[in-house]
Amino acid sequence: MGKEFRPMLAPTERPWTYTRPASAKLGLDKVAKLPVLLVVGSVAQCVLSLTLPPRWAVVPLFSYLAISAVAFLVNSSAASKPGPLPRDVVPGRAAAQLPRADGSFHATPAEDQVVVFHIGAQFNHPLGRLCPGGKETGERFDRMVADLRRRRDELGVLSVSDWQSTTGGSFATNTIIYFKNIESLHDFAHEPMHREAWDWFSAKRFPHLGVYHETFLVPRKNYECVYLNCKPLLMGTAASLTKNEATGEEKWVNSLVSADTPALKTQYARLGRDRNGVLLE
Repeated sequence: MGKEFRPMLAPTERPWTYTRPASAKLGLDKVAKLPVLLVVGSVAQCVLSLTLPPRWAVVPLFSYLAISAVAFLVNSSAASKPGPLPRDVVPGRAAAQLPRADGSFHATPAEDQVVVFHIGAQFNHPLGRLCPGGKETGERFDRMVADLRRRRDELGVLSVSDWQSTTGGSFATNTIIYFKNIESLHDFAHEPMHREAWDWFSAKRFPHLGVYHETFLVPRKNYECVYLNCKPLLMGTAASLTKNEATGEEKWVNSLVSADTPALKTQYARLGRDRNGVLLE
């Protein structure tokens, strides 16, 4: 029996989350977002073109470039202070392993089962998320995901990740949720908020809106992952509320542990198998 795995992130009072960029404190992150740029820039362009000489038409462009430059300089300055790595990057090789109830880690990999659940929407309309019913669908998804994050310990949620993509020209969202077990997923499916969202969508019957889910029940010793110089993502953001039996103190413990150990060096090793792929017990 080897030593238990070494965590990469310190326990926290709340589930770990990304650090806001320095420019966000000045509100520059909101100004520089594309939708804001398009709306504000278009209005400013129209007003300037109608009321001032043509040379003033360059003001919106130069304003945006100036704001972007300031945001870049602020974020670059803040990132260079602690060290060479950008904020939130976990240096070196890391793997995701679920902590025990007391916050400690196993000495062997993939000792816990995990349920991976994908849920999302596909907007098969030229207007994308602006299509009829798109706003209401998005709002229901957002409320449901926010509720999952807020009640993650109660609902057995380990991690929630939001992704966006385009499939055949259609905009699509995908929320990847890691549950502790299938019972937790079943309970979530029967939560009032989820039921209300599904009943509403089923009643509307939008022909241009699709929703989907996929479920993967992964037994112990049947998953592995490794991250090199990455910000925590996917199962690397998984965390459990743990309790120190001696002090009674509760802390959130992130799943990332150092992969610089023989037990986590190779893909087979992280699956709890020998060099020939035979399961080790």
